[in-house]
Amino acid sequence: MAEQDRYPAGVPCWVDHSSPDPEAAAAFYGEVLGWEFTPGRPAGHRFTARLGGSEVAGVGMPDPAPADPARWTTYVRVGSVDRALGRVVEAGGEERTPPREVEGAARVALCTDPGGVVFGLWEARGLDGARVVNAPGSWNFSGLVGVAAGAAEAFYGAVFGWKVRKADLGGETALMWCLPGYGDFLERNVDPGIRERQAGAPEGFEDAVGRLQPLHGSGIADGRPRWNAEFTVADAEGALERAVRLGAVVTSPPVDLGGMKSASFRDPQGADVSINGFHRPPAG
Repeated sequence: MAEQDRYPAGVPCWVDHSSPDPEAAAAFYGEVLGWEFTPGRPAGHRFTARLGGSEVAGVGMPDPAPADPARWTTYVRVGSVDRALGRVVEAGGEERTPPREVEGAARVALCTDPGGVVFGLWEARGLDGARVVNAPGSWNFSGLVGVAAGAAEAFYGAVFGWKVRKADLGGETALMWCLPGYGDFLERNVDPGIRERQAGAPEGFEDAVGRLQPLHGSGIADGRPRWNAEFTVADAEGALERAVRLGAVVTSPPVDLGGMKSASFRDPQGADVSINGFHRPPAG
């Protein structure tokens, strides 16, 4: 699935990078992931990243508070930002920024879950979300890492209706955020034949909308709970080499997960991110 026309409520639909220097961040990711950029307003502070002319991510939207670290933020599609904010607060989270209009795209707001992890709400007003996903150079997943699993499951279940399922991915047991019925939506509206192609995948995998990596066994060494954005690339090791050459620091070296090579790094602005490249596993 490459072109994404629309997302149902409860599905992560957009990611953006915020830092004090959006122009530097755009230059970095343009070289690492092959993005081109359309400037937004104010000039030099917001950019839309594109692949083949289609939107894949944002850089510099919205502006972080002065004390905020650089980060990638994952936005979840909602029918109404105001109603979703009500569920966030009722479930123990907080409104971090009030709703605001992003010209030609969406009405958005930033929130924190009860553990203080930042995420966004996206009410489409012209842009449903990322138009290209799961293709080299584009976003393909987000994962909540370094949190207490039980509390996270209760909160995100109340806000978005998510369930947690275990999945065996190439010998690795993963916890997946699942939105019941999402696979049916994909089959009908976005990606006919997805169920047939995923034959043999773990039960419920077609409903997966994200990953949950709890506090214990998350594999993160910095102790910073967060929503971690993952981008797929044609060559994980090559992309990591480019990132390091441009000033990134490797936080997790490449590891082969049986058909997928994954790695993580901290970009020169200080934001953590992961990349993965799919390949054929060795014969035998």
